[in-house]
Amino acid sequence: MGRFVITIDGVKPGRSGNYNVTERLKNIFTGTGKIISENEVALVLMNVETKYTDLPVILDTVNNYDMVKYINGYSRDIISIFTRVEVSVKVEGNDDGNAMPSLKDSYLEPVDIPEKSAIMNLMADGYLPLVFAPGAPVVKNLQYYSSIDGIVEANMYSSLLATLLEADTLMIITEMQLKALNTGNPKENGPGKMGYEELREMYLSGYFKNTGMDNMIKSIISFISKGGKKSIIVPTDSMDFSVEIVK
Repeated sequence: MGRFVITIDGVKPGRSGNYNVTERLKNIFTGTGKIISENEVALVLMNVETKYTDLPVILDTVNNYDMVKYINGYSRDIISIFTRVEVSVKVEGNDDGNAMPSLKDSYLEPVDIPEKSAIMNLMADGYLPLVFAPGAPVVKNLQYYSSIDGIVEANMYSSLLATLLEADTLMIITEMQLKALNTGNPKENGPGKMGYEELREMYLSGYFKNTGMDNMIKSIISFISKGGKKSIIVPTDSMDFSVEIVK
């Protein structure tokens, strides 16, 4: 049994045209069913906040997993979790104990997720945690946390979570096309394999800057460089194709 973190992006209507969100989620959970059944898995729903406008996509995700679970006989129950994410930034506290707003126009650097142990325990007990990325930024002062105004990049949140959970594999299910990853396969979008060092060199050269994949590739490099064994990128509209990055 291995340990996976699976991120899901591209299931919010309006982001990539008109499509049936229910069908896409059903395809995702059907395609990942064997992995979920045979391993410890945490799901990450990308770029989702616990506010009214995002509740439909959260409910769609949970309801469609339950539907596929029933049809295919999966045993793991899904449970939704909203986390904080500790960030690295120097701030000054105010009188009410909250951190002063900082760095509104740039991404904050994530360094820890306080709920990591709870997520790991749920996985070990046979549950399927559904985590919302990028979480709520906080800063640590002694043994306590205070809120901070700012944004953490969702891919880096997921990479950090995978590292903290000591996952073997970070799987990224994305709406992005994989044509920028030339794996030598004659099929346009894969499947194929790529070495970590090759991917790292491409990233450092600026190869991905205008592809929309820059942050995703950065998160993969971060995960593998900190002990992860591999990452798998899968397009949401074609679960049969993938690119695997191995150390």
